[in-house]
Amino acid sequence: MGHLLTPKEFAEAVGLSIASVHKRVRTGSLPAIRFGKSLRFDPDLVMEGTGVRRPDEITRMEAYQVVNRVANLSIDSASSRRKFHKAHSVLTAAVAKAVTGLMDDATETDVECWRGSVKYCLDAMSIQEQMGMTDLTSL
Repeated sequence: MGHLLTPKEFAEAVGLSIASVHKRVRTGSLPAIRFGKSLRFDPDLVMEGTGVRRPDEITRMEAYQVVNRVANLSIDSASSRRKFHKAHSVLTAAVAKAVTGLMDDATETDVECWRGSVKYCLDAMSIQEQMGMTDLTSL
């Protein structure tokens, strides 16, 4: 376990509001560590259960490959919902890794690009949910 992030640090790192972070923790879609009433986030745990490599193994190039795959996904496909979900997890971990200094070659531009893709994934999943595509059982 490396440097743990506060909810504020995590929210800033991934481009979410603090309220969204807390909501995701309550729904179980975002792993957090509890210390009494305090929450902390381990960038390594963000990837747990997604079937992809651990964040400490993600490289800058791999994060950009995920960005490129996301750009080519169709919003109206159930299979793309799983891919958006996994891409969101990978890119959230890449941002957290870069912000905590664990990805030496990441620049501010990289982080902003990844944050934009995280937001795009969230927006796409929200649209899919409105369309009735909520099945993530095969994740």
